[in-house]
Amino acid sequence: MKKTAIVTDSTAYISDETAKEQDIHIIPLNVVIGNEAYQELVDLGTEQFYQEMAAKLH
Repeated sequence: MKKTAIVTDSTAYISDETAKEQDIHIIPLNVVIGNEAYQELVDLGTEQFYQEMAAKLH
């Protein structure tokens, strides 16, 4: 049984391949845009995040 685990949040932007190879557990960061909450890389991809932010600036 393992006694140690490597855990990071989604802002580390570790690839799925690397996470799997290195047995790294990634916890999605919660992102709130307006009145909506999303889990980064689960409900909201990186490209969609930047599109939402750009829309809020205009």
